[in-house]
Amino acid sequence: MTIKQTGLSLKGVILLTAAFTTDMVSAADQCLKIDTAPRKSCADLSELQNFPPLEKGQCATVTFSAKDKNGVAKMRLLGNNRYQITIDKREGEQWCDASIVTTHEGWHHATNGNSPRSATCPVQCSEKYCPPGSNKGTLGPAVRLDTITRLFVKMSRWLRRHPESDLFSLFVSLQGKGYDRETQYSDPYPVTPDVDVQLCAYANDVFFMYGNNSGILRLRITNESD
Repeated sequence: MTIKQTGLSLKGVILLTAAFTTDMVSAADQCLKIDTAPRKSCADLSELQNFPPLEKGQCATVTFSAKDKNGVAKMRLLGNNRYQITIDKREGEQWCDASIVTTHEGWHHATNGNSPRSATCPVQCSEKYCPPGSNKGTLGPAVRLDTITRLFVKMSRWLRRHPESDLFSLFVSLQGKGYDRETQYSDPYPVTPDVDVQLCAYANDVFFMYGNNSGILRLRITNESD
């Protein structure tokens, strides 16, 4: 069937396509953009009741930094409301452990286990944090994961915040009065808290090695309550 047979002109098709695309963009733009605040602990509820609630039918995007040990979104998820959390990936955004480009699933997934892989994270490093094979001051070209790096990852397992989970995997913590849920993120991530809670997220890294991290992960939270 041709465009002519449908009774639509080429101009009409272009206008319909433009309108559909505009609706999609507008829907994305309608999501609230929520800032984060670094905290010593995800369980710090001192500002919870001051955060604006994410009401029924609303959505929000929150950008979490890989450098933050505990990044708390400045919003409140309402008790007995159904929320859906998903990764909102944008072109050019990376989630980096030193020079290693990872994903929310962690280091092992990004590097295919112990197989060496080139990685190019545009980060600066100091003498203290430069990984093997990099130049002081900048990582420069792709850094190849060597035996020492891979051995360190294995040996540092028990220094991770969650030793049973992969290095640099994303963890989500929901904290409220009498409510504590802290689990590894899976996409999508549905939640229905019993009470009002705050959303906290972080990379599952070694406790004292957040200083060489870079990049962000953006989460989209939608209140799907009826």
